[in-house]
Amino acid sequence: MEENEVIAVKSRTFLVLGIILLILFPFVFWYLYIEHGNVSSGGYPVILLLLTVVLYALVSACLIYVIYLLVVYFRTPYILIEKRGDNIVAFGKTFAVSQISDVQYRRIGRYGNFYRSGRIKIFLRDGTFIKCQFVADVENVHAKLFALICQADKQRERG
Repeated sequence: MEENEVIAVKSRTFLVLGIILLILFPFVFWYLYIEHGNVSSGGYPVILLLLTVVLYALVSACLIYVIYLLVVYFRTPYILIEKRGDNIVAFGKTFAVSQISDVQYRRIGRYGNFYRSGRIKIFLRDGTFIKCQFVADVENVHAKLFALICQADKQRERG
């Protein structure tokens, strides 16, 4: 009987942040629309009019990026990494635990505010790597994968 163990699942942090941003974008557009109306009605320098146009472009680019991230998030399966017997299945790719050479992770955040979720890279001995985004509790996943690597190395040294 094969032993199946879920190692990594998809985080909900990105979904919550994406929805909050999608809720905030109409208010930002409304503010820019009102400000653009005040600036274009006269009495303001042309540079302010150009600044509002640039702000429209930046906010639009951010909105498109958030929508892109949400599409990628919804297309990502819930179970990201799973151990099936002596093999690992990550994003539909199956490989032996002994084929893993290194595992790196990166938590999401900036300026001292970091979330528990993030991105993990699994490097294989043949030179390829598998990158998983939206990983919940990325440090714990890294520790589990690293423990599996050490266990596989010990078994390889024994026999």
